[in-house]
Amino acid sequence: MTEPTQQLPPTMQQPEAASPPEAAPPPVSAVTPVVSPPAPPAIPPGPPAVVPSPPGPRPPIYSMVTTFDETVTMSRLWGIPLLGVLVRGILLIPHYIVLGFYAMAVGLLLFVMWIPVLVNGRYPGGGYYFIGGYVRWVTRVQAYLLLAAAAYPPLSTSGRHDVDVRWDESQAIPRWAGIPVAGVFIRLLLLIPHLIIVYFLAIAAGLLSLITWVPVLVNGRYADWAYRIVGGFIRWQNRVTCYLLLMTGPYPPFSLDD
Repeated sequence: MTEPTQQLPPTMQQPEAASPPEAAPPPVSAVTPVVSPPAPPAIPPGPPAVVPSPPGPRPPIYSMVTTFDETVTMSRLWGIPLLGVLVRGILLIPHYIVLGFYAMAVGLLLFVMWIPVLVNGRYPGGGYYFIGGYVRWVTRVQAYLLLAAAAYPPLSTSGRHDVDVRWDESQAIPRWAGIPVAGVFIRLLLLIPHLIIVYFLAIAAGLLSLITWVPVLVNGRYADWAYRIVGGFIRWQNRVTCYLLLMTGPYPPFSLDD
């Protein structure tokens, strides 16, 4: 038989395990809001940086240009005093003959060139080709004789050469310049200051021709200062000629440069 369980007196009973005390909630502290510093004021963008463009060719100062290739070299024999220029003058005899007949044809054509100027305010393209070709041809012959060109000029109004003459064929010409006789006469009066300067420039170019052979004989090149003065004389002369022939609209500048 199973013995009855013997119960202990209350004083001897083991006390029940006390439950651990609940953790006290952490003290509530005041939370300080985090304030971010104010944003700096926006700085307006500055002007865009200007990047200098690479140097390029300077635009011409007039609506026609006479250019010289100043880098060409030539035989030093052309610099022999008197002989070099004399030989060049003899070589140019065929040009003198052709240009003589060419000048007569240009003179006849000038009697009708005022018509398109008076009607349209434009110089005709055929005039630039024929009369302008004559100016270009004469310029090359003149430069070759003065040692300002190395290559022999072609027997042509065009072709490649050390010296060239070009026009802005789209330029407007005042219609009053196309009034028969009166237009050219007025332009001639306006050119009187230029004609005086060109006269003295021609004298200076002639005197300089007495020494321009020296750099050719020594270095085989035409001097830079000679291009500046003699070449400037030829440029100025061409501007005056073409303004008088109604080929250009603006009044020519007082300058040796293009």
